Amino acid sequence: MTNGNGLRNQAVCLTVAAETGISAKEKSVSLLAYLLILALTAYLYTIIAAVIINWLVVLQVMNLRNPIAFKIHAVLRRLTEPSFKAVQKILPPVGGFDLSPIVLIIGITVLQRMLYGLM
Repeated sequence: MTNGNGLRNQAVCLTVAAETGISAKEKSVSLLAYLLILALTAYLYTIIAAVIINWLVVLQVMNLRNPIAFKIHAVLRRLTEPSFKAVQKILPPVGGFDLSPIVLIIGITVLQRMLYGLM
């Protein structure tokens, strides 16, 4: 029964695409662009969270001796450190200030805008 519904949904999608002048290929590209935008948005929020957590640790507002805080910090660091390191190879810290999160946020935002153009 699921196969019948799936085929019917595909037929409806193709009919709608034909009526609106949008090909199935364009719909696929649009869906892929949308999924990439969602993934980039999630990573953008991860970068922002990592920066905030690092500030809280440096300003001694948050203590890493707390097991929950330590786990959150470790997870965010594992998720963001590879991309930070890649940017730092090209643009090293200036005066002790790490610009890699700013560069990544700008890069992700530009990439998202380009993907919005595909939709």
